Amino acid sequence: MRDSNPGQMYALRFLIGLLEACAFPGYIAILGSWYGPQELAKRTAVLLEVESIASMFSGYLQAGLHSSMNGTAGLAGRQWLFIMDGVISIPIALWGFFGLPDMPHNTRAFYWSAEVSRTKPSTSIPLWLTFRSTFVMEDSATTPKRN
Repeated sequence: MRDSNPGQMYALRFLIGLLEACAFPGYIAILGSWYGPQELAKRTAVLLEVESIASMFSGYLQAGLHSSMNGTAGLAGRQWLFIMDGVISIPIALWGFFGLPDMPHNTRAFYWSAEVSRTKPSTSIPLWLTFRSTFVMEDSATTPKRN
């Protein structure tokens, strides 16, 4: 399907926005199910920083793709942008569907130990239980409190 008029372009952009609308609440829900309140603020802050940095660079990448691919294979640069979005998004979505475990208390992922699977969702998972920790967590029992 070729987007031959602005109406089709607006409709496609609306569909992309509609499908992307659940992404940020989904990220926060996943983080909130795996980390306790003390760790959640740090993880959310890093997520927001990475999103901002990605937004800064994506404009330059899209401009380069649009100008270099415009007219290639008879497609306009904006059409190549949609194609490249799909090429990047579909493998990431498939990895997310198969690679992200469920909640800590009901996960069936083969790469999590039974002890992690029995952890209640309201409790924090200690660092030594997870083998794929992204950031260093402070242990609140050994960290001195500031007054």
